[in-house]
Amino acid sequence: MEDKKKLRLAGEALFGSNWQTDLAAELSVPDRTLQRWYTGVFEVPEQVWKDIATISRRRGNTLFKLADGL
Repeated sequence: MEDKKKLRLAGEALFGSNWQTDLAAELSVPDRTLQRWYTGVFEVPEQVWKDIATISRRRGNTLFKLADGL
C-alpha cells in the first residue's frame, strides 16, 4: 500500500475528518510537514510509522477498556 493511502487511512481512523491537523499535533510536527508527507514531497520517516503504530495501539487499548466497562 502506498504511503499516502496508509497515512490517510491511519489518520482518518484515529482522528476523523480533521485527521491531518490532529495527527500532526499528536506527532509534534507542523501541519505543513504532514501535508508534504501526504503529497509525497517528503518521504514519511520510519520513526513516524512507528509513532503512528504506537498511537494506534494506545487508542485501541483505551477503546477496548471503555468497551469492557459499558
